[in-house]
Amino acid sequence: MVYEDFPLDLGKNVADYLKELKQRFETVESFATEHSKKKPTQYTKHYNLCSRDKSFDVDEQVLILTPDSTSSKTLSKKPSVAG
Repeated sequence: MVYEDFPLDLGKNVADYLKELKQRFETVESFATEHSKKKPTQYTKHYNLCSRDKSFDVDEQVLILTPDSTSSKTLSKKPSVAG
């Protein structure tokens, strides 16, 4: 099948359409790459605004939450007491 004989009317030949589409994908890729470099820092800053330093005394009882299973789809936690 020759691209020029493609049955859809795209307003331009298929080769030009695919070149334009490739350029758009490259633009989106560069945006996503730059965005993914900046966001972790912003997430960390936001989290740290509300976080507090935690300290425990020797022999103090603490509640440790561990996942019920190894499945990432499981949201429940199993409590255990340490100390």
